[in-house]
Amino acid sequence: MGWQHEEHGAHEGGVVGYAVRDGCAPDAGLYRELAYPRDDSDRRIACIAAGCDCGWRSPRWVPRHPATWVPFCVLAAEADEDRARAFWRRHLELDVIAAHPLRVDAAATRAELARRGEHPSAELADADVIDLAGYRRSDR
Repeated sequence: MGWQHEEHGAHEGGVVGYAVRDGCAPDAGLYRELAYPRDDSDRRIACIAAGCDCGWRSPRWVPRHPATWVPFCVLAAEADEDRARAFWRRHLELDVIAAHPLRVDAAATRAELARRGEHPSAELADADVIDLAGYRRSDR
């Protein structure tokens, strides 16, 4: 449904649904983002993406299992929801947390996690800059 980071509440993420544009062939690759009030009833979803309230969108993909638009949200399979959340977390790490004054070098953070017997998540394993405090709170 939606995700928030404790320190960056203005950046709420979620799965975004797209429908084929009216009058276009389904294989034309032309989509419009589903939004209320225009789409106030259930709709067929052609593709999905991760989105953030700040306006950021991930690349679109065809869901592994059919996803459903119900006004205000997209109901997607767990695998698609996980993929979208990973894209959104990467957006936070690169676009939001990197601008945060409490950022640290990823190598130093991984060393600190190793010292504590913890392991970075797959999303953070190849990050250049991460916020250790935000990472600990959001991944426990």
